[in-house]
Amino acid sequence: MKQWLSIITIYFIFYTALFALEKKENQYLFLGNHNISPMIYMKNGKPAGIVVDLVNSLAEKGGFNIEVQAMDWAKAQELASQGKADALLQINKNPEREKIYDFSKPLLESHFSIFRKNNRLDINNIDSLFNLKVGVERKGYPIALLKKYPQIKVEIIASWKDGFSLLNENKLDAVIVDRWVGEYVLFTNDIKGITVIDKPVEVSFSHIAVKKGDKQLLDKINTALVLMDKDGTKEEILNRWKKQEIVYLSKEQLRYWKIAIIMGIISLLLSVLVLIFLYRIRKTNQALRQSEENLKEAQEIAKLGSWSFDINKNYLEWSDEIYNIFNIDKKKFVPSYEFFLSIIHPEDVEVVNQVYTQSVEDKVPYNTTHRILLKDGTIKFVIERGETKYDQKNIALYSHGTVQDITKIKELELQELEHQKIIMNQSKVTALGEMIGNIAHQWRQPLSVITTHTSSLKLSIEFEEEVTNDAVLRCANSVIAQAEYLSQTIDDFRTFFTSDSETLKEFNIKDALNKGFDLTKELLKNNFIKCNIDAEDIYITQNENQLIQAILNICNNAKDAITLKEIPVEDRYFFISLKRIEDYAVITFKDSGGGINEDIIDKIFEPYFTTKHKSIGIGIGLYMTHQIIKKNFKGQIAVYNRSYKYNNQNLKGVEFVIKIPYIK
Repeated sequence: MKQWLSIITIYFIFYTALFALEKKENQYLFLGNHNISPMIYMKNGKPAGIVVDLVNSLAEKGGFNIEVQAMDWAKAQELASQGKADALLQINKNPEREKIYDFSKPLLESHFSIFRKNNRLDINNIDSLFNLKVGVERKGYPIALLKKYPQIKVEIIASWKDGFSLLNENKLDAVIVDRWVGEYVLFTNDIKGITVIDKPVEVSFSHIAVKKGDKQLLDKINTALVLMDKDGTKEEILNRWKKQEIVYLSKEQLRYWKIAIIMGIISLLLSVLVLIFLYRIRKTNQALRQSEENLKEAQEIAKLGSWSFDINKNYLEWSDEIYNIFNIDKKKFVPSYEFFLSIIHPEDVEVVNQVYTQSVEDKVPYNTTHRILLKDGTIKFVIERGETKYDQKNIALYSHGTVQDITKIKELELQELEHQKIIMNQSKVTALGEMIGNIAHQWRQPLSVITTHTSSLKLSIEFEEEVTNDAVLRCANSVIAQAEYLSQTIDDFRTFFTSDSETLKEFNIKDALNKGFDLTKELLKNNFIKCNIDAEDIYITQNENQLIQAILNICNNAKDAITLKEIPVEDRYFFISLKRIEDYAVITFKDSGGGINEDIIDKIFEPYFTTKHKSIGIGIGLYMTHQIIKKNFKGQIAVYNRSYKYNNQNLKGVEFVIKIPYIK
């Protein structure tokens, strides 16, 4: 009997151990980010969400046990890399992750989108985030995504809720997150004033990641995912969660419907009031007269008059303010279209008449700015707007519109234009002075060679030494070569100063860089500044001479920064690069002049702002460069402080980045 009990005990222990071993082999730990509701989040102390539901179904289809834990995403990735977890949930691929993980078939589609405040209309795509603060989660996919955009200032946020709060407090400019996650957080936390850009920054698929080489677990996961797709389990789970999204949208719609109903009630009440007022004719007429007075006063303040023209009867009617604008006595004059044309400035009559007649013919509103010439010789500027009404047969019936006096605005514009001309002239004078300095540097060495050879020949003759024909020829050839170099230098500078600054033509930006650099290379060389140019061939249709002027301004600025700060000779560098990036030609200038104080770096493109002594600069070079790139080339220019390494040297300086639209 004891013998049988011993045998039974041994069998029991054996099968219990075998069962425990089998259970352990089929037990897996999957980790997820607790900060991406509704994908994964904590609910009543347990993980919940779309991904959790999918994983529970995956475990059922695959016939193995999965424990899901939701935690800080960086901690989850650390545990997985240490082998303390079997898989990571809702993770997107990137090159760094693919080195350490194998990825399952797609789990969910992710739309990584930009969230901004409603009033930040300047933010509409990834390029508009340059130099702005953008919140992303530590170790999340968006932080890897933004590595491609070094111009964007990345800010790590503790959670998406915190990120949206910082966004509303103007401590962040935008947040990049999966659209589903972002909208869910905004709704569940009742956060207002934030919207999402419709076009995502990137669309990718999330996966389940396992340790590199764990083929057995990866096969189990993929097999279960395929089964879930085939039998509709995955679609059923997603539809169940999408119903919650519909509830969210319905609440928003309900809110708008409530507003619409309230507005409808208000409109109804106003309609009732209008009906009451219609019965009270005297008060209605009084209110109408008051309204006309208010309109007249408003037109006087805005210098805006209204008109109506009956085309069939050739009858033109003006409001009082148009009489005031045209300086005409209403009591002594009957307006007509012919008279209106007669007071338009002679140079503008044909254009105004054509704009109006073309508007009537094309059946579209018109808007034109022109001058009027008064009897006393006064010239005024006005904006005229109008449109025409037609009958069912598309026959023109009458036109109506407005005339607004904008003379003061035009005067201010002309003053600003004159101011710009003054600055431009100052810039040319400054550039001329700098060019004379460059010429002096470039002529110094050739003149020295000419002086040396001629002096040597003169001394030989004075001391009655034998001077051979070969010696004379060598001296003459050397002098001729140096004179040709001086002549070429004059031609280069004359070409720059006499080139047309208005004509547009196709040119190679690389050639413009080389021309600008050639005009300053001797100056840079004499100040021991080592230069490096890396440029592609990029052709655009613009004004080449204006771009050369902008390049010269930046080159001279780099030279001044390096020399005035007495940077050691071995650390004096200047780099220029030109590359085509998407639809832009991107020119980068980087020096080793120590950088600019962060407190003033945003002011360097302002006119007359300079960090140099007045004897060296008046602060218009970079301003003109900014004007040329922004206004004439329709491009962008930005400046940054940069610390970098070159030839094992730690350098610091300023980087100018110019982006010119690639329009050939």
